[in-house]
Amino acid sequence: MLELKNIGITFHAGTPDENTALKNINLKINQGDFITVIGSNGAGKSTLYNIISGTLTPSTGQIFLDLPEAATPDAHAAHAPATQKEITSDPEYKRAAYIGRIFQNPLLGTAGKMSLEDNMMICSKKGWHGLKISLNKKKREEFKEQLKALDMGLEDRLHDNVELLSGGQRQALTLLMAVLSKPSLLLLDEHTAALDPSNAALIMKLTKKFAEENHLTVMMITHNMQQALDYGNRILMMDGGEIIMDISGEEKQKLTLEDLADRFRQIKKRNMTNDQMVLQ
Repeated sequence: MLELKNIGITFHAGTPDENTALKNINLKINQGDFITVIGSNGAGKSTLYNIISGTLTPSTGQIFLDLPEAATPDAHAAHAPATQKEITSDPEYKRAAYIGRIFQNPLLGTAGKMSLEDNMMICSKKGWHGLKISLNKKKREEFKEQLKALDMGLEDRLHDNVELLSGGQRQALTLLMAVLSKPSLLLLDEHTAALDPSNAALIMKLTKKFAEENHLTVMMITHNMQQALDYGNRILMMDGGEIIMDISGEEKQKLTLEDLADRFRQIKKRNMTNDQMVLQ
């Protein structure tokens, strides 16, 4: 569904501060994959996301995405016909039509000074061109039904400004809105890291539920190796701007924390230190 060919990026090339953040990344993401991405700080995880989302343009390589042919709100559904397009030079605002991203900070995914219903109205308009959608009783009832899936009572707070919600509630709303926009690919950038344990567990439960029910293709960065093992069908480990492990299927399901540490040691000829990964 998404393919990266020989992707590399170097910052401050030709200066004393030159830094190669990604090196010859070759990656194929299949429709319906739920990929967990792990690696120490500086491994290249966020840079990879910035390349995929269009925030950064690679120095070398190409990016291809299978895009649905229909230009309707259901265009990103799993069953829609698709055609491959090179998106290497497409800016972020163009890719936002088919690539969703949720950040660590719960405040970034919603407009705090706007009501829940206004935030959801903006989400519902995504993908429509030349058609006017009005906020009416029917839309409000639709929003209430969608919010019930969060089991947070937000369906009774449609008129409240989003800034009144807790961090966990805002992140749950952000996740719901991202899912409702039917992205071809959803990028989760440590989306539970800023939450307390109970809210983090709830967001992960919702993430799994929405991914399965909507047949989403997901990439999730996490520093929690146990979380990376527990979720998804595939795991990528990055180090030094490279993908050093890509494990999927039954092999991934059998992995343990000790297996990951051993494989890292075999590949990199050094140990993972405690501050590189959170083991549990």
